[in-house]
Amino acid sequence: MNKTLLGSIAFVLGAAALASTALAHAAGSEAALRIPLVVGLTTIRSVAETLGDYESIRITTAVSSAGYSFGNHAEVPDGPGGKTREIKVVRTVPMADHLHARVMRNRFNEGDAAVFAGTTPGVSADIVNELRNTGHATMTLLDVREIFGLVSEHSLKGTVTRIGAGAEDFSLIVNGQRVTLRVLHAKGRLADERGGHDIEFHVLDDPDNPLMLSSTGPSFTTRITRIEYPQAAANAASIESKLAANQPVDVYGIYFAFGSDRLRPESDRVLQEVADLLKKHVDWKLQVDGHTDNIGGDVANLDLSRRRAAAVKAALVQRYAIPSARLTPAGFGAGRPKERNDSIEGRALNRRVELRRL
Repeated sequence: MNKTLLGSIAFVLGAAALASTALAHAAGSEAALRIPLVVGLTTIRSVAETLGDYESIRITTAVSSAGYSFGNHAEVPDGPGGKTREIKVVRTVPMADHLHARVMRNRFNEGDAAVFAGTTPGVSADIVNELRNTGHATMTLLDVREIFGLVSEHSLKGTVTRIGAGAEDFSLIVNGQRVTLRVLHAKGRLADERGGHDIEFHVLDDPDNPLMLSSTGPSFTTRITRIEYPQAAANAASIESKLAANQPVDVYGIYFAFGSDRLRPESDRVLQEVADLLKKHVDWKLQVDGHTDNIGGDVANLDLSRRRAAAVKAALVQRYAIPSARLTPAGFGAGRPKERNDSIEGRALNRRVELRRL
């Protein structure tokens, strides 16, 4: 495993914890859907590692005209046998840096200061504006690594160039619905006296909210697979309408520890929504289906999916007093994929819980 990730989380090229989702319709035919920068705004980023993919969850904790703060929580693979290490860090980004900084610091160690003045966790509004208007932007990546317990920092400088004539489409799950976002696709080579590294990323085409959706660079590959923000009523209504029509519904806001059936605390909001629906529709009985990606053997994945479905049932019964007879858990391993398993985003979407009425 990349040892850097044992003491830090790759917030790789994630800008403000927000997004402006301009939907890809014909020009001028639809108003852009904006995802607000509010407390509770959440991004789920998948990170590819040798021992398997893991998810890093970032939640906005404070917003003001002076800047914003977020917390990031991940359980990263830490050796064979399914061992993991829990990592939590916090970061505050002054608004001036969010708008104008040229330096990206995309990796943070536990115990670091909350503020790194003059940097952003991703690209700033100025960089997005330059990519949008001229097709080029100068930038610096502060490459931070931990080697034998010592932190090493190197400034990689250069120019990134927009790919294509303008913005392009990017598919993503936002509040449980697949949408198409407009992004700027850029790549370039950043270097210092020791040599250079290629970098490539997709960033939202919105200088107010330049969220980096995917990125590849020295020792990292990440992609945001889901964005969520507080609109519990609308999310619950979407789940309810599909179940009312006897349609299965994928529920992506339920999170498990790496390779485990242990529910993470970030799952509580969606579990509450499901419990409220069951209390509203007292005649409904649900099957809770667990699904995995294809990393690991078929037998292990089938067992994991069954245990995860059972864990969801147990939480609804024990925490929310839903009668056990109304819930039937089932697991299908990697046998019913929604997407191809040959990409980090495909695997992330295949790891899911599905609800269906019986």
